[in-house]
Amino acid sequence: MTQKNSFFLLIGLIITLISACSNDTLFDQVEVFDENSWKQGEQVVFEVEVEDTLRPFDFEITLRTTTDYRYSNLWVYIYSKAPDGVTSKVAQRINIARPDGSWIGKASGTIIENKLIYRTQAFPFKGKYTFTIEQATQQNVISEVLDIGLRVVPHKG
Repeated sequence: MTQKNSFFLLIGLIITLISACSNDTLFDQVEVFDENSWKQGEQVVFEVEVEDTLRPFDFEITLRTTTDYRYSNLWVYIYSKAPDGVTSKVAQRINIARPDGSWIGKASGTIIENKLIYRTQAFPFKGKYTFTIEQATQQNVISEVLDIGLRVVPHKG
């Protein structure tokens, strides 16, 4: 692992630890990409253990890229598998830049952080849910992608 990758891994871990301090958070995990590249077919898997089937939860997918990222968005497939074995697959677009090239997300130095937030109903079953995210482009490798994370928190509203 290069020194640059070690730095980004450390930053991801710090963000995860700070976010985990909220005792209301059900799940918060970040996966770092080797060499800042997301290869076609490479899947990121998050396993969420659910006990609360009454409250609705919000899902936050966080994508961090560098300022050298060449595209205005990134399409991803999100697969889910419930404890009863039911599966689903949806395609989602994560917007990164406006048509004029300005960044949509939060910029900090050479890092751009974008979030895709959506609300869901309460989980129907207790148990382990598996969420798998895969890049959904025609490119073999998407460069300048640092990491992707999933955060699940109770809906406040």
